Amino acid sequence: MDKQRKWQLLLILVCIGLTLYNILPTLFYYSRPLKNPIGSDAGKEIALSIEKRVASLEGESIEWVHSF
Repeated sequence: MDKQRKWQLLLILVCIGLTLYNILPTLFYYSRPLKNPIGSDAGKEIALSIEKRVASLEGESIEWVHSF
């Protein structure tokens, strides 16, 4: 039984290690602040581009709903 427990413990530790190896770079990347703050003009341009993209999807989404 002791061999089986060592194997299970090793497997659990490897899984935890691989999980941390995959998650930590993402956490480090998103924890850094933005280099330049977004001003009001840039914010307005971003909002307008989002509005245009959403409006362009309106027709397709209405067709999708009608298909059901």
